[in-house]
Amino acid sequence: MGQQLTALGSRPDRAKLNRASSLIATTGRCTAGRTTSRWWHAPLGLLLATCLSWSDSPAQQGPTVRDFRTGDGSRFVLAPMAGPPVVAWAIVSPVGPQVDPPGAPGLAAACMLASMRGTWVTGSLNPEQERAALTALDEAQRALAQAPRIDGKPPAELVTKVVEQMENAAALSDEKAFRRVLMGAPAQNPRIMLQDNCAVLTLTTVPSAIGDVAQLLFERREEQALRGFYTYLEGLNAASADNWDRELLAPL
Repeated sequence: MGQQLTALGSRPDRAKLNRASSLIATTGRCTAGRTTSRWWHAPLGLLLATCLSWSDSPAQQGPTVRDFRTGDGSRFVLAPMAGPPVVAWAIVSPVGPQVDPPGAPGLAAACMLASMRGTWVTGSLNPEQERAALTALDEAQRALAQAPRIDGKPPAELVTKVVEQMENAAALSDEKAFRRVLMGAPAQNPRIMLQDNCAVLTLTTVPSAIGDVAQLLFERREEQALRGFYTYLEGLNAASADNWDRELLAPL
């Protein structure tokens, strides 16, 4: 093909997931019948579809698809296709009830969405101070989730404290930095979509930038700061509850 493609894969950092799991462990929102498997134990699927010039492959044979796994369980699919020298890259990760920890619906999806807000390496103005600020925010959000409601409303002082802690944490980071660096690799149109119990991160790049993009994606998976995690989680749970309310058989 004239191009050698390399992708990186390893087991995600468990510490950030423990932080996310403990954050919502006391919210009281859980669903019966959840599986007991942890989403970070599930293999991480990675699909790398490579569009190279058809002339790079022997005309009589056509391109060859390579499908293999690395030692950490990641699956790689390299699929050369006719077209310009552009790499269409997709990373597929399992989300949903089959991988979320018990009592933590939406955990995997929220982590995936928050991952694009940057890492401790790219996006943090002061990693030590930001870690402390995010820990304080976690504690404030946990207290708010546990607090009794009055007329269906949470205590105003706890809501104010959460807002203050959010502002403190936000002042210590640049949430758009990682996306800017990724796009400068260059990687075009990086985005995450949730579909059929999968989170799919897609982007396009050029063959010469594969190494740089792979390093950034590896950093995103191993060093993500989970900025905005709780906001994503609440949004996912609200959407799930809304979908349930629209089910015709829900009252039964």
